[in-house]
Formats: sequence, structure tokens, C-alpha cells
Amino acid sequence: SESSYGTTFLRKAENMADEIEDNIDLELARATYMSASDLNQVNQTAGGVANIFISTKPKVKELVERLRNVENKDNTKLFDSGDWVEVRGDDMKWAMSKIRQVQTREIPGFDPEAPGNADIAEEDIPKETFYYFEAGKKTVGRKYERYDVRAPRQGLEAIFGPRPFLWQQYALVRLESYLRLEEHHAFDFMDFNIYLNARRWFREWLEHPDNSDWLEEIYRIEEPHTQELLRHHLFTPFKLMEAIRSNKDDWDFDDPNITVYSYLAVLGNGVGMVAVVVTIQILIPLVLIYNATVFGTEGGRSGSGDETVFNRRFDPPTNGSLFGTTTWEQFCAGDGSQEGKILLGLVILLYLVQVIPDTLFAIYNVAGVAGTTFSRMNSLRRVVSNQNEDSITQIWGFKLDRWMNTAYLSALNVIMLYILLMTENVLDIILNALAIMFIHQIDENIANAGWWDGDLRWITAGTLELVIQSIVQTKVLKNPFLLRKQYGITKEDYEKAMGSTSNSLFDSKQADLDEDDPVFNESKARRNVAFFDENRKYFGLIEEMLAKVHFPGAKHLAIFNRYEDYRVWSRWDDILYCGALPDSEFEAKIGESVATTPLADLDPFYTFAKGIILKVLTFYTLFVDTAKEVEFGVNWHLPIRMVFKFMAALIDWFSYFIPLVFPFVVLVSLLFIPICY
Repeated sequence: SESSYGTTFLRKAENMADEIEDNIDLELARATYMSASDLNQVNQTAGGVANIFISTKPKVKELVERLRNVENKDNTKLFDSGDWVEVRGDDMKWAMSKIRQVQTREIPGFDPEAPGNADIAEEDIPKETFYYFEAGKKTVGRKYERYDVRAPRQGLEAIFGPRPFLWQQYALVRLESYLRLEEHHAFDFMDFNIYLNARRWFREWLEHPDNSDWLEEIYRIEEPHTQELLRHHLFTPFKLMEAIRSNKDDWDFDDPNITVYSYLAVLGNGVGMVAVVVTIQILIPLVLIYNATVFGTEGGRSGSGDETVFNRRFDPPTNGSLFGTTTWEQFCAGDGSQEGKILLGLVILLYLVQVIPDTLFAIYNVAGVAGTTFSRMNSLRRVVSNQNEDSITQIWGFKLDRWMNTAYLSALNVIMLYILLMTENVLDIILNALAIMFIHQIDENIANAGWWDGDLRWITAGTLELVIQSIVQTKVLKNPFLLRKQYGITKEDYEKAMGSTSNSLFDSKQADLDEDDPVFNESKARRNVAFFDENRKYFGLIEEMLAKVHFPGAKHLAIFNRYEDYRVWSRWDDILYCGALPDSEFEAKIGESVATTPLADLDPFYTFAKGIILKVLTFYTLFVDTAKEVEFGVNWHLPIRMVFKFMAALIDWFSYFIPLVFPFVVLVSLLFIPICY
């Protein structure tokens, strides 16, 4: 019977669990020794057997227990089986999952017998780590870099309180004030050691006299391993930036998919060139459509009587109209040459075997789950966009980049199929089919030209800025109420630190004063490079001209200058030590709550299909993005922002809908065009 079937396999797993090491639990034994179908049968029929697959989020107290479980752990093994962690996927989002198994192996190419390696102890041999997670009804795992897996923030906040995370905001603002895109500069981003400086700033904050209460009462009473988990979590964005600027961990910006629109999306600069390119890419197909419809590919020439030759499938335009009229019989005459019909069929077949897969992969790549540098960069842009932390020029660059790589490409191919139908000359069929390659690659070709960004410094620097944008919460730092609420600061402490309850960490005038004050370690005066700091760098000519005429907000378009108005060091130096200290009552209260971090999908295609495509096509993102604008304040420009968001979300919808319909258009064309030619 079904019940005995399930019980038999349940005993099988239990018996095997007894035979293997004690630290491997029953759930792991079930997963290891039973097939998916067996597991499904057991879970459905064996009464009282818990489902081993994750369907609910853990309570915060469970996260705390695992963070404080230091058995068999050290700094080289941060996590083990059974630990809840946050995982950064290819979509660059952090999501939570439970580790089922951890495996390590020596880094490929390491030779323990090579000269110089003979004296290396076993525990010091460089290794790479493979994590395997519970994901739905299967185990998903791969090699993860050390800083792609971290302890859950909610668990760390329950133990250490919110104060360390306010330091992280400060450190990112401070980092941006140091970084420069200037070769031979002391703080050029390619030479500035981001991670080591972040560690030094953390040590300064940790040992500051005003931080002694948190250091003695909270931090030092925890085990060294738990302390390391906190530091590891705080330093993840800095390690990511190190990987990006060093072109490590698959960050290679010599990616042919990066376009001029990508530069606008990342930097918020380069509006002039984008305007030129998008005009060319839109007008050329429109002109081709008009010419093919009115004159045909052989028309527009003088005949023997100096008469204009029109497209035989349409009547000549009359009464000042742009296009002529036609009938179905005239349009689908089917009197073209046999060679032309065969060639058209072969071209459409090429669309089926190459163009359609390329188009569908382009959607996958643009969606940000493909694992390429271009895709990861798009994922970071999506994170920043979802948090409403991007500028208007960045938003339009992001939308254009997606549109021109998805819907535009599909529309261009449909236009080309129409033009091929109008083509009378067999040789022209081949030439017109190749012409599309030139038109849709204009934006990529310019971005990959040596004169554009030959050493790739601009796009690399812009991606570093994206990482900072994805973490710094300007909506909180600007709002005194939200700042106090998020970091547990009392009204009295806030007023003492900030001078007034209405002051925030966003103040242009105060930032200018503090930058010139050598009292503050972070200030421009103390960095002693003032003559460099005034030399702001802009990627586009239009942006540089706006800055020269002091156009409002233009200074923030400069690279590494987005958070200039947040450099209120006099306020940071006091507010950093005001975060609430957790106590037993706080831990008990927060511990009973359920973790709010989303559970990880860990399946890129599932993330793509459900998390992106489905939400866009069902208009979920359209209405949610529009409604989100209300959350950031009701003021005079709210209607403008809502209309803007609605239009951007509508472009998103077409960006995914048109490419998904395109394969069906090609299939119909395979039958229709050769018949009508």
C-alpha cells in the first residue's frame, strides 16, 4: 500500500543515518539516499513526518541560535550544514536559504609538492567552497566566493543591535569621498585598497571612546566566530567592489553586450551620444519601411520615360498621402521568382535557428540572471531601481538599454522580414538580411570602440558607484524620523548628536563646511588633496557644460560625487555611537518574530520566469512601481513622478512582451512570405 511504501523508505533513510557520521542528520540522510519520487511519496503518506524542504521562513531566534553555534567552526569555515544564510545570486540580490551541505576542495592548479608549498600546513592550503542549499524539492549548489554567502542581517541585529549597520552607511559615504577617477591620483579607484581601508575605519569606530558601551557590553561578550560573522556581513559590499575593480570573480568589462545605453544607465552621463544613437536606430528602419512600401527595393529610379517606379504591390500615393493603397490580391501576388522564394525561406529558417535563440537569450541576459558581466551589471541596476535610488538619466538609460536589447531587436527583425518581402532582386535579399546586423549593433560597436572608453575605467568606476547606491539608503538618511526608527536612536540622543531633531545626514551647506574643516578625519582638508577634489569628472559633454554653468544638481552627475551632500562629518561623528543596544528583552521580543528576508530561489531560470517575466507581463510591476512613489512623500511633483514611473513600467512590459511574441511571427512568416513573394 502507499502507506507501507512510504514507511519502508522512511526506515531506509533512518537506518542509513545510523550508519553514517553522527553530525549528518536524518533530513540529510533522506535527501542523500532517497530519490525525489521516493521523498515525495514519504512526505505525502507518512503521518507526522516533517517536510524536509523549506516552505516557511525561520524565526529570528533560530537565526540567533545558529549564529552563536560555534562548534567545529573557525574563520576558515564560517558556515556549516543546517545554518541559515543569505546568498547573493546571479541577480545580485541577497536572499535567505538553509545550507544542506558544505564541501571544500583544493583550488585547481595548486600543487602542494611545488617549491615553496611543501611547508604549508593542511589547514592553510587554499581551498574553494561549494555550498548546497535546500531549494524547493531539490538541492541546488555550486561554488560560491567567500563573500557571496553571509550571515542573515536580522539575526545579527538581534545580537549586536542596529549600530554596526549605521556604521556601514557611513563607511560607504566616506569611501565615495575618497575615490577618484584620476590616474596618478593618490586615491584613484584602481589603486585605492577599498577593503583594507574599510577594515581600518571599522577598527577606528570599534575602539572609539564613545563606542565603549557597545564594545564592552555587546561585542566582546560574543564568541570570536560570531564577531567574525558580523564583520564578514558588513564587509561584503567592500569585497564586491574589490572584485569588480580587479576584474576578478567573472567581472570582465570587456563584454560585447555593453552598449552606450549601459553607460547612461550606470553613470547617468552621456545623454548626448545616446540621443544621437537612438535617433539613428529609430529613423533608419522607418525610412526603410517607407521606401520599401512606396517604391519597393527596385523603385524610386527613373524609368525609360523618366517616370518614378513605384512598388507594384501598392498603388502610387495620391492627394499628398504618404502611402498608397492595396488589396490582398495585389499585395500577396505570389508572382516572384522561384529562386527568390527559396532564398526567402532559407533566410526565415535562419531566423528560426539563430535569431530567435539570440533574441530569447538577450531577454535572459538583460533580465540580469545570466551570470555574465553585462547581466550582473543589469542586476545591480535593477536593485538600485527597485530602491528608487537612481537619477532620472540613469532610469532612462536603464529602460533604453533593456528596450533596445529586447523589443527593439525583435521589432527590427520583423521590419526586415517585411522589407525582404518587398525585395525583387535575389542578391538584395542577402544584402538586406545582413543590413540588420549593422543597424542593431550600432550601440554596441560605439561602446566597444577604442575612443569611447578604451581602458574601461569609466564603466568599472560606474559599477563601483552602483554597489554604493545599492546599499546607501538616502531616503532614511534624509529623514530624521526614519533614521531614528531604523537605528533605534532616542529623540534625546538624536537631538544631542545632530543639534536639532529636524537636522538629518543630508545637508549641502553643512557638508561644504565640514569638508573644509581639518578637525574631521574624513574631511577633504585632512585628506590633503584639495586641488584634486575640485576637478570633478563627467563622462558626457552636455553634463560637463551643465556643471560649468552651475545647473542645479549637475555636480552630482560627476563620478564619485553622488553623496557629496551627505558628507556632514560633524553629525556622522556623533550619530555613529547613538544606536540602540540590544538587551535580553529586546532579543526576546525580536526573536519571536519571523525573518522577513525573502527565501532564495537559487534557480536562475525560475527567478527569470516567475520573479521577472511573470510579474512584468501581469502588470504587477507596473502598478507596484507607480504606487511606490506615494511612499516617498506627497508633494507638488508627485503626479509627475507617478506618470514617469507608469511610462517606464509600460516600456518594461513591451520590452518582454514583443520578444516573446516574435517567434510566433517568424513561424507565420515561414509559411506566409514565400507564398506571397
